Amino acid sequence: MRSQRGTSRNGGSRVSDVLAELLSRAEVLPDGVLTGRDIRSWPDAEVEQLVTTGILTDAGVADAIINDDCDHECAIENTGFVEHPKEPGRMICAHPCMNGCGLVLCDPEDFTQWSFSLLGLATLVAQTIEASGSVIEDVPGRVILVGTIAAPNGESEVFLACGLAREDAQVVLSNSARLNASSSPLLLTIGSAPAPGIWSPQSPPRSAVLAEHANLGHDGFEFDLLRAFPGGILIESKPI
Repeated sequence: MRSQRGTSRNGGSRVSDVLAELLSRAEVLPDGVLTGRDIRSWPDAEVEQLVTTGILTDAGVADAIINDDCDHECAIENTGFVEHPKEPGRMICAHPCMNGCGLVLCDPEDFTQWSFSLLGLATLVAQTIEASGSVIEDVPGRVILVGTIAAPNGESEVFLACGLAREDAQVVLSNSARLNASSSPLLLTIGSAPAPGIWSPQSPPRSAVLAEHANLGHDGFEFDLLRAFPGGILIESKPI
């Protein structure tokens, strides 16, 4: 199951594609964990940049991975590695697939794991938009207070959220004490818009999808809050 990762192209477009793909995947990953198989098409340099910026963290080695090349998506257990009999120096884990794939060979990097860090991303966003205050987890792994920003007519709190299109989104929101208490929140969802109807009976905050406005290139992470909220950042009082 050896894969050859691509090389990055000049400019930030390829990295931004990887960032957008990661954020889209993270929206639906309950545990936020990716394996080497999940990111095999991503260039090494881009993966390293995601780790350096704190968006991905090392999650050790998987005990098992899913063989997505198999129609039955069989599980491949990490039973250890031996040297390939015909390729000196190459270590492999051999998996006999019972569903017709034959003998599947996995490389050590296939079992490498990374965790998506919503807290790491929120910290990066806070630094980029120069938000004041501390980055605080409202609902761990799902909703984070990024910080406070100044607006022409007051201050607004910026929040970053993940998985608001999942079945448990309403439960997550009901437990988001800081978001619910905020008088003028701006909500950034990482990869997709919140599911309709999850805010009832409360009025939804102004929201934008971070992946549509963020860029990770050779100059680092870039995000323009004003572009995400093109109508201008004005404080709107919640109805009482």
